Formats: sequence, C-alpha cells, structure tokens
Amino acid sequence: MTGSCKGPIDNIFINNIFVDCSSVILISDLSDQLPVFQILSNLKIPKPKMISYKKREVTKENIDNLHNAFQNINWEYLGNFRDVDDAY
Repeated sequence: MTGSCKGPIDNIFINNIFVDCSSVILISDLSDQLPVFQILSNLKIPKPKMISYKKREVTKENIDNLHNAFQNINWEYLGNFRDVDDAY
C-alpha cells in the first residue's frame, strides 16, 4: 500500500440506526491488510439468563430405590422381539 494507491473500501453494516458508532481503520506497517472495526458506544447488551440445572443426589437410598424400580419392571416381553426397532 502506498500513499498514491487506493485500496478497496471496507464497509460495516448494522441493523440498528439508533446506535452511536464509530468505524475505525487500524493502520500498521506490519501488513498491507488494514483491520477495520467498529466501536458501539451506547449498545445495551442483555445480561445472559442464569441457567439452572436440576440434579439428583446420589445417595445409597436413591440408588436402592432405582434398583428396586428396575427390578419391579416385567422385562420378559422384550425377549419376544427379534428386531430391536420392534421392541422399541
């Protein structure tokens, strides 16, 4: 890039006309590629929603309850199917 040569014009498009913004070209001698960026001064970024996770406590009692629940299910009918898709 030289003082007499003009490079292509970079554009920054936004879809909010009410945002106060400034476009900046960062000039550096390291490269002929000029980074273009934008500063948005009054843009309100929403706070991320808190994500809550439900979990079960792994206790001896809960493990025993799960084991008992599986033992009380009649699994014999599954042996009648040859195709897993039919059993599903």
